[in-house]
Amino acid sequence: MSDLDEEIMLTREEEIGDIAADLVSIEQNYQFISRLFSLEAGKWLDVFSACADIPIARDRLDKVLSSSGMNLGSSSVNLFALWMDYPEMTSDEVEGDKFVVIFFFTDLFHWSRHAVFNKDYFIERWAEIASKA
Repeated sequence: MSDLDEEIMLTREEEIGDIAADLVSIEQNYQFISRLFSLEAGKWLDVFSACADIPIARDRLDKVLSSSGMNLGSSSVNLFALWMDYPEMTSDEVEGDKFVVIFFFTDLFHWSRHAVFNKDYFIERWAEIASKA
């Protein structure tokens, strides 16, 4: 393995972070966001269960876990997400859009990540996608 290959290899934390970013940004994963927003703000969602029928996300999660000697079926494997309203921001402050913060967490290696997300845009875009299906 070359030095360049070693620099390009991501840690499992970086891989999970990339997957989390993809879950909130790639249209093929919109089902995940829809499931997350179906819950009240502050309620945890099991990401593995929510992605069970989203092949692109499920396969990437399984690959990261299996490279660490774990599998999605293990009861000790967990990854959770929740959403909260963006602090001190009303919809009037950003041209009518409502922003939220999405948190991801696993206690496997005490990792967390967050993303700021435009919930109103998602709702509009999801309606477009759903109408084409």
